[in-house]
Amino acid sequence: MRKIITVAAAAVAVAALAYVGLNAWLAWGLPARPFDRPADGCKAKDFVRNGALWLDGLSDCHARAREALILKNYPNLATRQGEVLTISYAGKPVVQLAPRPAGASDFVPMTEACDEYRLKKAISVRDPVSRRPEPLAVVECHWDTVSSRLLVLPNGKRSMVEDVSASPDGLIIAVGDNYPSAPGASGFAIRDWASQTDIAAFGPACRVVSWQDASHLIATCMYDPGAHSEPSDIYAAALPFDAKVWRDTDGVWQMQATRWLSRRHFDDTSSGDTEYRPGFSLRPLPHFTGKAGT
Repeated sequence: MRKIITVAAAAVAVAALAYVGLNAWLAWGLPARPFDRPADGCKAKDFVRNGALWLDGLSDCHARAREALILKNYPNLATRQGEVLTISYAGKPVVQLAPRPAGASDFVPMTEACDEYRLKKAISVRDPVSRRPEPLAVVECHWDTVSSRLLVLPNGKRSMVEDVSASPDGLIIAVGDNYPSAPGASGFAIRDWASQTDIAAFGPACRVVSWQDASHLIATCMYDPGAHSEPSDIYAAALPFDAKVWRDTDGVWQMQATRWLSRRHFDDTSSGDTEYRPGFSLRPLPHFTGKAGT
C-alpha cells in the first residue's frame, strides 16, 4: 500500500512540475508581441506636456501622422479641410465631422462632444448591395483628456467602439473593448455585417490582433471572474490573456485562452492602449463558448 501511495505521490509531483513548466514556457519561452508604435518621427522630447491634454502633445503628433497615411492610402474615404473631416462611403460623402463650438453645452452625445476628430484606421467590409469591398472609417474623438473611437456607418451615423476589425472577406466584423467586462456582460462580439446582428458574444473584453481567415482570429482579452461593484476594482482584478477564436464545425464560435499576460502601462502612447507581455500564472486557461446575440 505504501508503495502505491509513493508512486501516486510521485506521479502527482511530476504532473505538477510539468504543469508549472508549461506555464513558465508560455510566460517566458514564447516571444513577447511588440507594442504597436508607429515609426512616424514623433518623439517625446519634441513636446512639452500640458497636463493630460491631448492637443499639441505626442499623441496628437502620432494621430496626425496616422491620419495622413490613411488619407493617402484611401483617397476616396475621407478629406480634411482645416478642422472639418468629411467621411465618405462608396465614394459619396456621408457626414462632416467638426469640433464642437466653443462654449457649447457638455450635455450632448459623446459621438458629438469632440474637440477634435482624427482618422484612426480603415476597415474593409463587403457592401451588402454591390458585394464590392468598401472601406469604413474609424475615427478618434478627443474631448479634453478623454478619447473615444467611433465607427462611421454607411449612413453617416457613428457607433462608439473601442476596437473593431473586419474579417478578410469583409462579411463579419469583430467589435470589442479594451477594458474588462463586469461579470455577465459582453465584451466581445462577432457581428454579421450585412444584417448588423451579433452571431456570437463573449464575456471577456477583447481586441483583435489578427485574422487568419473568416473563421479564425487571434485576440488579446481581459476578463474579470469575480463580482466587483466599482470599475476600478474590475480593472485591478481582471486577468489579461491571449486567445484564439474560431467557428467550429457546428457553426458555433469558441474562444480558448492560450497564455496569460501581464499589463504594462505607458505615460503617453500612440493610442492610449496598454501593452501586454507574457505573464506567469498557475490558473487554468479558460474556455468560452459564444452566445447568440441579437
